Amino acid sequence: MPDISAAALRGRIKFNREAWNQHQFDEQYDYAPVKSTSLLTRLKKQCRFRDEWLLRNLKSCVPILGWLPNYERSFVLSDMIAGFTVGIMLVPQGMAYASLAGLEPVYGLYSSFFPSLLYMIFGTSRHISLGK
Repeated sequence: MPDISAAALRGRIKFNREAWNQHQFDEQYDYAPVKSTSLLTRLKKQCRFRDEWLLRNLKSCVPILGWLPNYERSFVLSDMIAGFTVGIMLVPQGMAYASLAGLEPVYGLYSSFFPSLLYMIFGTSRHISLGK
Protein backbone atom coordinates (compact mmCIF):
# COMPACT_ATOMS: atom_id res chain seq x y z
CA MET A 1 0.00 0.00 0.00
CA PRO A 2 1.49 3.36 -0.95
CA ASP A 3 2.39 5.80 1.80
CA ILE A 4 -0.11 8.66 1.69
CA SER A 5 0.62 11.77 3.67
CA ALA A 6 -1.99 13.82 5.48
CA ALA A 7 -1.41 16.70 3.10
CA ALA A 8 -2.26 14.47 0.15
CA LEU A 9 -5.55 13.43 1.77
CA ARG A 10 -6.63 16.94 2.60
CA GLY A 11 -9.74 17.87 0.66
CA ARG A 12 -10.35 14.30 -0.55
CA ILE A 13 -12.38 12.93 2.35
CA LYS A 14 -16.11 13.39 2.03
CA PHE A 15 -18.65 12.68 4.76
CA ASN A 16 -22.14 11.86 3.65
CA ARG A 17 -24.57 12.44 6.49
CA GLU A 18 -27.43 14.75 7.16
CA ALA A 19 -27.33 17.54 9.65
CA TRP A 20 -29.68 16.94 12.56
CA ASN A 21 -31.53 19.35 14.71
CA GLN A 22 -32.00 18.81 18.44
CA HIS A 23 -35.41 17.16 18.07
CA GLN A 24 -34.09 14.56 15.59
CA PHE A 25 -31.11 13.81 17.84
CA ASP A 26 -33.36 13.33 20.88
CA GLU A 27 -35.61 10.94 18.95
CA GLN A 28 -32.67 8.91 17.63
CA TYR A 29 -31.14 8.37 21.07
CA ASP A 30 -34.40 8.21 23.12
CA TYR A 31 -33.54 11.25 25.17
CA ALA A 32 -36.09 12.20 27.81
CA PRO A 33 -35.43 15.49 29.57
CA VAL A 34 -35.15 15.37 33.34
CA LYS A 35 -37.83 17.26 35.18
CA SER A 36 -36.28 20.44 36.48
CA THR A 37 -36.24 20.90 40.24
CA SER A 38 -35.19 23.87 42.27
CA LEU A 39 -31.67 24.17 43.59
CA LEU A 40 -32.93 24.03 47.17
CA THR A 41 -34.78 20.76 46.51
CA ARG A 42 -31.71 19.18 44.93
CA LEU A 43 -29.49 20.28 47.83
CA LYS A 44 -31.92 18.88 50.39
CA LYS A 45 -32.00 15.59 48.51
CA GLN A 46 -28.22 15.33 48.23
CA CYS A 47 -27.39 16.58 51.72
CA ARG A 48 -29.62 14.37 53.83
CA PHE A 49 -27.90 13.70 57.12
CA ARG A 50 -28.40 10.45 58.88
CA ASP A 51 -27.74 10.29 62.60
CA GLU A 52 -25.15 7.52 62.34
CA TRP A 53 -23.30 9.33 59.53
CA LEU A 54 -23.21 12.56 61.50
CA LEU A 55 -22.08 10.82 64.69
CA ARG A 56 -19.35 8.87 62.85
CA ASN A 57 -17.97 12.01 61.22
CA LEU A 58 -18.18 13.97 64.46
CA LYS A 59 -16.26 11.20 66.25
CA SER A 60 -13.57 11.30 63.56
CA CYS A 61 -13.14 15.06 64.12
CA VAL A 62 -13.43 14.96 67.92
CA PRO A 63 -12.04 11.55 69.04
CA ILE A 64 -12.85 12.11 72.74
CA LEU A 65 -16.51 11.54 71.86
CA GLY A 66 -15.62 8.01 70.76
CA TRP A 67 -13.50 6.83 73.66
CA LEU A 68 -14.91 8.75 76.63
CA PRO A 69 -18.25 6.87 76.84
CA ASN A 70 -16.32 3.56 76.86
CA TYR A 71 -13.66 4.69 79.33
CA GLU A 72 -12.84 2.06 81.95
CA ARG A 73 -12.71 3.22 85.56
CA SER A 74 -9.68 1.02 86.19
CA PHE A 75 -7.59 3.41 84.05
CA VAL A 76 -8.28 6.47 86.24
CA LEU A 77 -5.34 6.00 88.62
CA SER A 78 -2.78 5.30 85.89
CA ASP A 79 -4.06 8.20 83.78
CA MET A 80 -3.86 10.57 86.75
CA ILE A 81 -0.28 9.48 87.45
CA ALA A 82 0.58 10.02 83.77
CA GLY A 83 -1.07 13.45 83.84
CA PHE A 84 0.80 14.52 86.95
CA THR A 85 4.07 13.27 85.44
CA VAL A 86 3.52 15.27 82.27
CA GLY A 87 2.47 18.29 84.35
CA ILE A 88 5.56 18.05 86.56
CA MET A 89 7.69 18.03 83.42
CA LEU A 90 5.82 20.71 81.44
CA VAL A 91 5.29 23.35 84.15
CA PRO A 92 8.99 24.13 84.81
CA GLN A 93 9.86 23.56 81.16
CA GLY A 94 7.21 26.05 79.99
CA MET A 95 8.22 28.61 82.58
CA ALA A 96 11.89 28.26 81.60
CA TYR A 97 11.20 28.64 77.89
CA ALA A 98 9.06 31.72 78.54
CA SER A 99 11.86 33.24 80.61
CA LEU A 100 14.39 32.47 77.87
CA ALA A 101 12.13 34.22 75.38
CA GLY A 102 11.95 37.28 77.60
CA LEU A 103 8.30 36.76 78.56
CA GLU A 104 6.66 36.38 81.91
CA PRO A 105 6.63 32.76 83.16
CA VAL A 106 2.83 32.66 83.13
CA TYR A 107 2.91 32.60 79.32
CA GLY A 108 4.93 29.41 79.52
CA LEU A 109 2.21 27.92 81.71
CA TYR A 110 -0.41 28.88 79.12
CA SER A 111 1.66 27.30 76.36
CA SER A 112 1.93 24.11 78.42
CA PHE A 113 -1.68 23.81 79.55
CA PHE A 114 -3.81 24.71 76.53
CA PRO A 115 -2.07 22.55 73.89
CA SER A 116 -2.33 19.53 76.19
CA LEU A 117 -5.99 20.23 76.82
CA LEU A 118 -6.74 20.65 73.12
CA TYR A 119 -4.79 17.51 72.27
CA MET A 120 -6.84 15.54 74.79
CA ILE A 121 -10.00 16.60 72.94
CA PHE A 122 -8.81 16.47 69.31
CA GLY A 123 -5.81 14.09 69.46
CA THR A 124 -5.89 10.45 68.42
CA SER A 125 -2.90 8.82 70.12
CA ARG A 126 -2.79 7.59 73.69
CA HIS A 127 1.00 7.32 73.61
CA ILE A 128 2.07 10.92 73.20
CA SER A 129 3.56 13.64 75.32
CA LEU A 130 3.60 17.23 74.15
CA GLY A 131 6.93 18.91 74.65
CA LYS A 132 8.76 21.92 73.43
